[in-house]
Amino acid sequence: MRKPKYDETDLNIINLLQENARTSLRKLSSRLGLSDVAIYYRIKKLLQEGAVKKFTVLIDPERLGLSIRVTIGIQVDPPLLDEVAKKIAEEPSFYMVWIVSGAHNIHAEAAFKDNAEMKAVLDNVLHKIKGIQEYHMSIMMKAVKEDYSLSQKLISL
Repeated sequence: MRKPKYDETDLNIINLLQENARTSLRKLSSRLGLSDVAIYYRIKKLLQEGAVKKFTVLIDPERLGLSIRVTIGIQVDPPLLDEVAKKIAEEPSFYMVWIVSGAHNIHAEAAFKDNAEMKAVLDNVLHKIKGIQEYHMSIMMKAVKEDYSLSQKLISL
């Protein structure tokens, strides 16, 4: 069995930063029993190695006026898959674009302020990209869980 690349302290740092990325080095060091310098170098290593990609803000799209969120399964001609995915990702309304396996080969999620904006993006983006065979869209009605942290999963590694 492969030895994990990161130890329990690294995983604890990640968990604490997922709770609040603005937590000070002093507070992290106090909670973990390490010096500020040790925490700093561990975070630097996590960033350099890509285990932590960036520190960001998690927004509530609806409170910011983006009341319509959709998930779209898109079927694309296989030779054009990467090109189509990149074109979709260029549209600011799409906040997630994945190449996937299954019923569709692209999965995308987007947020819109209203139906008119959604129709305009569909007409001016999805309907004009060469290689899209079909798509199926669902409007997201209510979030039951939307947690992008892997805190519990990391603890069990």
